[in-house]
Amino acid sequence: MAGVVWTMIARFPRPAPAHYPWILIGLLWMVSFLNSADRAILNAVKPLLRDAFAITDVQLGLVDTVFFWTYAVCAFMFGRIGDSVRRRNMVLFGLLFWSMATGFMPIATGFAMLLGMRTLVAVGESTYYPTATALISSWHRPAMRSRALAIHQTAVFAGGGIGSWAAGALADAHGWSMPFIVFALLGGVVFGLLIFTLRDDAPAIAAAAATDNTPGGTAAHHPAHPRGAAVVRGVQPCHRRLLGGAQLVQHLCA
Repeated sequence: MAGVVWTMIARFPRPAPAHYPWILIGLLWMVSFLNSADRAILNAVKPLLRDAFAITDVQLGLVDTVFFWTYAVCAFMFGRIGDSVRRRNMVLFGLLFWSMATGFMPIATGFAMLLGMRTLVAVGESTYYPTATALISSWHRPAMRSRALAIHQTAVFAGGGIGSWAAGALADAHGWSMPFIVFALLGGVVFGLLIFTLRDDAPAIAAAAATDNTPGGTAAHHPAHPRGAAVVRGVQPCHRRLLGGAQLVQHLCA
């Protein structure tokens, strides 16, 4: 356990390879997939939950309502916290928290516990998108940033679609609790991978972006510049809160 904690707080001894910005997209794609898939499980198993707990459609609707309003409040809060902590740690702790909350869903014995556990999932999931978007932006220069963000965004829809189907299949075969257990375990596997590979030590690119608009480049070849770092520090906190708000609106309207 001490070794895991040290790995999370330690700095990387060597610079990232030139292709790391795209490795990052692959790593965060998996996290985003799970973020969306874990959110979709409940809709797939609602008929089974209705029978298991003898709860009404109104109560099931309330679970969704509380989830999204909790997400709404916490997204802004974690967007602010994310401005003052390491981004990789925010992503890692968020993934671990919502995966554990998802895995504990089967201990629910009634509506109150179901509502409480689902609220914890919302708290954990709200940590992810503002920080992940800022992390991607810090690694990718403007010429490639939209492409990188678009690839990352596909995980939202893949997670919702595949996650719902997989959850329904697992629930039909093994009961309503199995999808929560399986996806929680997948979260643990991804967490174990990210703890050794997720980096937040991208070179500052603000100064380079102002003078270099060459297509196809990434941040990995641009050394940090004091003035650029100052620009990044001054702009990104505001952008991160705006991104959190935009992501919130997307989820509320979904």
